[in-house]
Amino acid sequence: MEPNANDPNISIGTRGETTDPAPEVKNINISNLVLDGNREKQTSEFSKRDKWIRNNCLDIRKTNGLTVTNVHCRNARSGGIVVSWYSSNMIFNNVQSYGHQFDGIAFYTAHSCIVTNFILHNNEGAGLSLDNDLRDSLFTNGVIRNNSDVGLFVRETYHVTFSALQIFNNKSHGVFLGDNYDTRRGPECIHFATCMNNHSKLTIRYNSW
Repeated sequence: MEPNANDPNISIGTRGETTDPAPEVKNINISNLVLDGNREKQTSEFSKRDKWIRNNCLDIRKTNGLTVTNVHCRNARSGGIVVSWYSSNMIFNNVQSYGHQFDGIAFYTAHSCIVTNFILHNNEGAGLSLDNDLRDSLFTNGVIRNNSDVGLFVRETYHVTFSALQIFNNKSHGVFLGDNYDTRRGPECIHFATCMNNHSKLTIRYNSW
């Protein structure tokens, strides 16, 4: 990313301020890339072209059918990989996300996503952040380490499964599980290969607001 560009490295889907009437973007493949947000040389978290867009390495909104393979995202002024606005049917395989001002990977208001063989480290926010109605998704074979906040943050999710995660050396909670406001149902299953040397291993909180 060039100095003072103040935009995502790659933006997929609508850049509108509201979701309607923007159409879905479908069937995108991204592979074999290194995306560097050059955050020290950016002046804002927000795009100077569309003020509501955050300067993530990979910003995905209202997209159905995305495959991301062998991609490294680093040093964004906002987050690394951010999926939102009713996106669905996504596969992320062999991705790394690190050195960002906020979270390594974040999913909001999305469903039917798989993230596998991933490494999230040395982010100023959370390693992995899931919130705002993420549904029917799987996160497996991941390493979440050395993040300045929470390793894994989960709130307001439904039928989300975690398997074979190594979570260690994060400065806040290793895992933070917040409640769902209507049903108070959270992840279906969490299986840790390792959860150690975090400020606290696991925190479960209800009525978190």
